[in-house]
Amino acid sequence: MKNALLIGVAALALSGCASLVSSATSGFTDNLSASILNQDDPETAKAALPTFMVTIDSLLRNNPDDPDLLASGATLYASYGAIFADDEIRASRLTTRARQYASRAMCETYVPSCDWPDSNYDEFVASLDGLRPKHSEFLYTYGFASLVYLRAHSSDWNSLAELPQIEALFNHYLDISGDEVNGAVYTYMGILLTLRPRPWVVNPRERASILRKRSRSPMAGTLAPK
Repeated sequence: MKNALLIGVAALALSGCASLVSSATSGFTDNLSASILNQDDPETAKAALPTFMVTIDSLLRNNPDDPDLLASGATLYASYGAIFADDEIRASRLTTRARQYASRAMCETYVPSCDWPDSNYDEFVASLDGLRPKHSEFLYTYGFASLVYLRAHSSDWNSLAELPQIEALFNHYLDISGDEVNGAVYTYMGILLTLRPRPWVVNPRERASILRKRSRSPMAGTLAPK
């Protein structure tokens, strides 16, 4: 399951990088992507991913507002923090950077999202109405980065208070993405349910529906609660 997520990470991150650098570098990143896709040793992938993360960081020094690079960085940091981080402090640090990159990417592509950190639930949900299919990939990345951030900070009640917002975000993503929907979103929505504190009420039919879809996702179980 970790390899399945890694394939998606490599494709997304390196395609974003390739669109912004020279043709020679693009060829290099394509070859690098192919090497990762053929990698059947998770430990080798674990050792390689930080190189991509640092590469994205360096590219962002000269292109700090590029949403594609920011989204690629968010995906890499979120995935590494969720899969390979070996302690809570490191997971917290990596997923925090992922959330920051994802927030900046959204802010660059959809101005109302710049206010999300200070928005209450009603304000957040109202702001989703302006999102269109062209925003779907950035919205998905923001939701993914937010989910792994909240999972890494699940002991913080202030973080858990954001769960309803991320659930609304994923629902809106499903509404606007059409046939281009990334099926992993059902896995993430199922994980959201498991992160809810016990007193929260969950509609049994809703939970059963999401978990059925999650079980059909090729990425099911990758981000299961720790």
